This record gives sequence, C-alpha cells and structure tokens, in this order.
Amino acid sequence: FDERVRGFARAMREAGLPSARGTIQGDDVDPAIRSLLAERPGITAIFAANDAFALSAIRALAQRGKRVPQDVSIMGFDDIDVAGQVQPGLTTMAIDKMSMGRLATDLLDFRLGSPNAATVIVTLVPRLVVRESVADPPSSAGDAQGNQVPPAASNET
Repeated sequence: FDERVRGFARAMREAGLPSARGTIQGDDVDPAIRSLLAERPGITAIFAANDAFALSAIRALAQRGKRVPQDVSIMGFDDIDVAGQVQPGLTTMAIDKMSMGRLATDLLDFRLGSPNAATVIVTLVPRLVVRESVADPPSSAGDAQGNQVPPAASNET
C-alpha cells in the first residue's frame, strides 16, 4: 500500500492539488470517513488504497447523506470483480492479476534455480478503469484544507 500512497501523493503534488492522508485501522472505514468529513467538510474526492476500502467509503458517505459522485468522488485500486457491479460503478486502477501471478511463479522458479542471483525488482503498470464513481468537483469546490468556499465574484460590468 505504501507504493500506492506515494504514487498518489506524487501525482497530487505534480498537479498542484492539496491532499491529506487518512489512516484506516483494520477493515473499519467508517471512523476514518467520519473523521475526514469532520476535518474537511468540503472534501470533493477520496482515493482509497484498495477497492474494498473504496466501497466501504461509499457506504459510509451515504450514511452521512453524501452522494457519490455528486458530492464526493471515490476511486479505488485493484479492480475487484464487484467494482463494476455496484452502483455507482467504482472507478479504479487495475493490475493484471494473471500476469502478476505468472511473473511471481517465474521469479520464484528463477530464485530456486539461482539462489545467489541479484534481487529482481519488477514494476507492474496499472490501468485506469473509469466508471461512475468519479465526477468533476461541485462548482463551489473547497480550498486547500477541503473547506467549502463561495465562487469568486465576477469583475464584469
């Protein structure tokens, strides 16, 4: 998960966007969502480190009257089977699990045959799967702290 979090943080920095990191204890996403909404009531998007957390976040947001994606966009990671079967469908990053499994067995076989060989580092590139859980932010997007700010006044005369 750390690699995913670092990649997300880097992408947010490169885009010049604010981000906050929340911590989830165990599998209970509800306290993290409650805390996040209390600290940043104007938050417009959540990236979860996996799809299970993202789906739990959708449920926790709905229990607090927040609509996905109209109020808060949600994105996960893994593209689990149920991600495309829920409403709204979960936007996620997919990793080719079959290729990952084949690669892991090939590397294990190589390591068994060459126990003193140098460490091999492999990076799999995820693929974006766009579904319905992400939308443009509401017109009165939040500030860098996630607080609602009114639209700028027009200078036109």
